[in-house]
Amino acid sequence: DYWSSGGPTVTPWFSTVMQRNRFFVILSIFHLSDIEAGYEQPIEERDKLFKGSPSMNLCLERFKAVYSPDQELAIDEAMCPFKGHLSFKVYNPNKPNKFGIKLYALCKSNSGYCLGFVIYSGQAT
Repeated sequence: DYWSSGGPTVTPWFSTVMQRNRFFVILSIFHLSDIEAGYEQPIEERDKLFKGSPSMNLCLERFKAVYSPDQELAIDEAMCPFKGHLSFKVYNPNKPNKFGIKLYALCKSNSGYCLGFVIYSGQAT
């Protein structure tokens, strides 16, 4: 907790910059995209990732612009832990984090730099 007053997790400057309640108010109304843009289509045709697609696409563009690989690439399957409600949340009993969002990432083998990724959002992915 950034607002703790003691122990190993104390961050003294954070609580002087922003109060805890103010942070959670901002967090509750913070959006990375136009939340009404994806609601124009019927639910059956709507992209499940429409709220995060603009920021995700921006990240992917930046990944490609900053670094161009030569060889030694790997496609990796990753699981981002998530316990909330999502229609594309995946359960995998063999992973340390059993519930989460499945990603397929293209990475540089020796450095681990992510060149691109795709979020698994169901059978249409």
